[in-house]
Amino acid sequence: MSRMTAKSMEILEVIGRLLNLCPVALSSLLLQRQITIRGVVTDIPFRPSEASDNRHSMSQYLYMKIFNYLVSFINGRINREIQSTATFIGLLDIFGFENFTKNSFEQLCINYSNEKLQGYFNEYIFRVEQEMVNNSTTHPRFQFKSTNLNCQ
Repeated sequence: MSRMTAKSMEILEVIGRLLNLCPVALSSLLLQRQITIRGVVTDIPFRPSEASDNRHSMSQYLYMKIFNYLVSFINGRINREIQSTATFIGLLDIFGFENFTKNSFEQLCINYSNEKLQGYFNEYIFRVEQEMVNNSTTHPRFQFKSTNLNCQ
């Protein structure tokens, strides 16, 4: 930890507080591995690329655990009859639904972003159409109301 910048140490302290780990223990988890030979535990520091890979793996694992918790929590609130081992949330995507055996938090973020972009596209196109029709004397007037505003 002695070679860490002040900013890195500050980030480590925040993450440690969120995970209920002391910064020294978290630093040890992120920057070194342990091997045991004949009952003797030895700490081996990671190279920078290994430490980066280790950090990414840990982050992905934490996101996965949070995502699985959210799926279970939401399912528990939506449908009380779902078995506690079920992890399923259905999202309708007008361009198709990705039906993977296992979805990830990243996939949820991608789907959410796509829905936001689709909502923006629909809002813009239908407003332009509405203006064209309302400015025309040959078409009846109509009012477009977006139903995709809950996705915020």
